[in-house]
Amino acid sequence: MNLQKPEVTRAIGEAKTLVDLKTALDLAGVDSSTVELTIKQVLPLAKVTERTMRRYISSGRLIPREVATANGKQHLFTVADLLAVFETRADLIDRARSNPIEDLAGNVAAMTAGFNDVIKAQQSEAQELRAIIEAQGRIIEELRAEQRDTRAQIHQLHETTVKALMPPARRSWFARLFLEKK
Repeated sequence: MNLQKPEVTRAIGEAKTLVDLKTALDLAGVDSSTVELTIKQVLPLAKVTERTMRRYISSGRLIPREVATANGKQHLFTVADLLAVFETRADLIDRARSNPIEDLAGNVAAMTAGFNDVIKAQQSEAQELRAIIEAQGRIIEELRAEQRDTRAQIHQLHETTVKALMPPARRSWFARLFLEKK
């Protein structure tokens, strides 16, 4: 969808930052690399002075398209190029102007809510694990009792087998001679 020049101009006038302008252009379906702005249009959006813009041009950080006009040449910049240079700078300025205490309070509240959810999930998981451990403890005790019973049975079978396989004890010569009844 192509916007007519007045609609693009209105989007430029309504935007407060370069990011706002890019968002408005994206919503309108306009490629930000096709919209060009003059230095005067960029200043309020990028929150810089004309001197800063001229320095960026002379240092090569910004490379404008130069257009000849009746008053000399005019520098034009695409929104995409401007965002590449000024987006992080605008974010830093916005953060510096924001109230850090309110931001911190909001972050703490959000983190606290998130931690509370995590804590509740971990508590329920801990309860489930406790139940599993208790059930396994009962199973272990049952297996130990079964092991004791099995050992007792094995000992009893061993004694019975040894007695059955052993020949009767021989009596001494004295017992055979004198104690045996004939």
